[in-house]
Amino acid sequence: NKRVIFNFNDNDIPGVPDGMTIDKNGHLWIAVWDGGR
Repeated sequence: NKRVIFNFNDNDIPGVPDGMTIDKNGHLWIAVWDGGR
């Protein structure tokens, strides 16, 4: 059941995903390595 929920390239986001979590409100947070601006 693999699916893409967010594409870094399509959204011009630099870096690569480096971990993620879901908070108590159900929001997905993604840590990004080498994505500083």
